[in-house]
Order: sequence, then structure tokens, then C-alpha cells
Amino acid sequence: MHSKNTLLTALTGFALVAGSANAATIFSEDFENSDTADGTPLFVGQWPSTDFTGAANGNELNTANYFGTAPTVPAAAGLGGAFGIVNRGQTFRTTLTGESFANNTVYTLTFDHFKRNDVDGDAVEARIMTASGLILAETEFAAVTTDGLVVSRQVQWTTDGGVELGQDIRIEFQDPNAGGSSPQAALDNIVLTAVPEPGSLALMGLGGLCILRRRRG
Repeated sequence: MHSKNTLLTALTGFALVAGSANAATIFSEDFENSDTADGTPLFVGQWPSTDFTGAANGNELNTANYFGTAPTVPAAAGLGGAFGIVNRGQTFRTTLTGESFANNTVYTLTFDHFKRNDVDGDAVEARIMTASGLILAETEFAAVTTDGLVVSRQVQWTTDGGVELGQDIRIEFQDPNAGGSSPQAALDNIVLTAVPEPGSLALMGLGGLCILRRRRG
């Protein structure tokens, strides 16, 4: 009877683990603060900066240096006072050193996409990559052309024994259109999460039960 109760308790525990996989945030950027203590930008292209008023701020804007006007963005959207922009033909990327791809894991990159109030909006490509430059998932999102409209975007990749395992993660944003500085894509609230696939956790649980059965036998 004790053996059956132990097995039932273990099965319940494994089921709860398999059904409650929570996404772990491995990167987040809302442009409200500097990323590092010394102010060194994580993104290639000076994005983000230590403050949001310097001349070399890599096209990162807020209400203080937005050509003297506040951006037309709904306060309820939760964008805060600062955001980043991507000029036509421009690319921003960051390698998450020490954050490597794990197997059987879903990686989800989300961000807010909108337009500035005095510049036409533009398309943006978002990518999940390896530090070596291998593109795993990419999506081109059409321009947002309506003032005040904030669109949530998402790119996703699921690992399954591929060559990316163990490699550091890179995320990248690019305006795919050639030309000058405008139109521009405005971005905010960039988040990358990772969550193990429920099926993988369930298999781990079944494996544990098999071991427990053998010990009881």
C-alpha cells in the first residue's frame, strides 16, 4: 500500500511539473534604463544608450528629445517614456553571452511595433539567431501606419536536437527597406522567453516513475 501511495504521489508531482512549465525571461529591454553598470550598450549600433538625450544615442527617443513634442502613443499601452527606432536599412542585434540554446525548448521573441507621430512607420524584420549568425526564425512585419496604434509582434523557435544547441543566443531587428533614415520602425518592450516543451517534461516524469518502479520491485 505504501508503494502504491508513493507511486501515486510521484505521478501527481510529475504531472504537475509537466503541466505547469513557466516561461523564463532571458532578455528584456524597455528602453527606460541603461542595460549595464558602465552604460555599454548590449545592442550593436548603440542601442540602447545610457540616457536618452545624447547625440550618439543610436536612434533611441523619448519625450525629452522627440523634436520637442511627445510621441503619439497611448499611455495605456505601457510603453513608458522611451522607445527605440530602426531606420531604413539599419540593423540592431545583441548576443546574449552565457544564454545558450537548450533542447526541446520554445523560444519566443515579442515586442511592440508602432510609428512615431511625425515620421511614417516602416516594416521590421525580427530574428532569433545563434551567436555565429545562423538564422533560426525570422519574420518580416508590415509597417504600422496609424498614429497611436501599437501592435504586438512575435517570433518563435522550438529546438529539437539542432546544431544551435549549446550556442549563445542572438536576437536581431532590421528595417528591410533600403534608403535613408525614414520611414522608420518604432519598437519597445522587447522580451525573449524560454519554456521547456510540456512533452519533454512529461517524458522526464515517466522516466522517473520507471526508476521508482524498478527500485520498488
